[in-house]
Amino acid sequence: MIEALKERVNADAGLVRRGRFLTTSVLLEIGKTAWLIAIHEGRIVSVTKGPFVMPSSVFALRISDEEWDKFCMLRPPPGSHDLMALIKAACSAPRATSRS
Repeated sequence: MIEALKERVNADAGLVRRGRFLTTSVLLEIGKTAWLIAIHEGRIVSVTKGPFVMPSSVFALRISDEEWDKFCMLRPPPGSHDLMALIKAACSAPRATSRS
């Protein structure tokens, strides 16, 4: 699905028009798999699958495989239906911390 993102987004003239002022790079991590997505003036320029040593991006979205599967459903349940819901789910996910 992520591999086809470039073609799907760039083929949607309305979506490209709405994003015409967006130029950024995004690190998308779904479970243990990472993609670096480069966007220029609303068009996806590249989608590169990791792993990465030190990826450079403006922001990152890290989400579990389970949450991503819910998000991709034809009718996602409440709390899994849009980007803000994914961010909320990612923020509430337990994280490992190190102690010094």
